[in-house]
Amino acid sequence: MRLIGTILIASQFVGGVAARAEEIARPTPKMLADAREMVEYQFPNDKGGTQWEFHFRNLEGHVLWCAYATGGNGGFCKRLPPGYVARVDRAATEKCASMGADDWLPHATYGELGALDYKCIGGHMSRLPVDYTLDREGYVRQQWTPLR
Repeated sequence: MRLIGTILIASQFVGGVAARAEEIARPTPKMLADAREMVEYQFPNDKGGTQWEFHFRNLEGHVLWCAYATGGNGGFCKRLPPGYVARVDRAATEKCASMGADDWLPHATYGELGALDYKCIGGHMSRLPVDYTLDREGYVRQQWTPLR
């Protein structure tokens, strides 16, 4: 997974200019088939029991895909608006101050930003840097994979 993250970070800069990954509203049947095959490879024990909702983005001719397990609790493949992190930070800061102890925050506090690893340390909010988790467009990096 580390290599994929590195590829995604490096691929966001083309010729020194930030590249933009456009959403693909109508994926081809081949794109859907390839994504389904990759999900089956990633989750071999699923045995077709999960319903997947697929999302695709085009980054300078490279297709990225994300699969959301419908009915799941996270990994929605959606863009998080710029102010979302700031709102979650405020909520997490308030929650940590009220908890006052070293502890993990409840999922309801951070929502889609679980990848930032929110926690309370000595009554203060702590998390990973945003650039580590979100790409330039506000998508959770670890949810998106290059399509073969």
